[in-house]
Amino acid sequence: MVLRVAQALEGAGLEVQLVVRDTELAELGLPLLHEPPRPGFHPLQGLSAVLKSLEPGECAVVAPCDMPWLCVDSIHALLAGGAPAVASDGQRIHPLLCLVPGDWGPRVEEVLGRGGAARELFTEVRQVVLDSAQLVNINRIEDLKAVHSS
Repeated sequence: MVLRVAQALEGAGLEVQLVVRDTELAELGLPLLHEPPRPGFHPLQGLSAVLKSLEPGECAVVAPCDMPWLCVDSIHALLAGGAPAVASDGQRIHPLLCLVPGDWGPRVEEVLGRGGAARELFTEVRQVVLDSAQLVNINRIEDLKAVHSS
């Protein structure tokens, strides 16, 4: 799944970095960006690491590795209107598929520090409505089975 998402990003002309907590995915051959150690887990930890790695004025496209049907056209749509932007299926946002400006670091840290929800960051930003089939998350084998049985 990681490689499918990476291919969509690369197909859109983007440089791919895999944000990791350890090196278990190093064998995929993608450049790795290590999250700084923090207690617990929060989905914004990866975004925080990405933002800290940017040069002033840069933006980042962030895509979760569990969206294997994400395609190049969707990445282009996300990029088209500039940052910030967040993916939506028309009903709800998908905050971990986003385009964020590098100066959002303090904003992300504030939400992360109090354990807030990732979607809080995107309440007032441009929503890019994408095909909901591309936004399906596969977190367990049951999720994959459910997609194939429908």
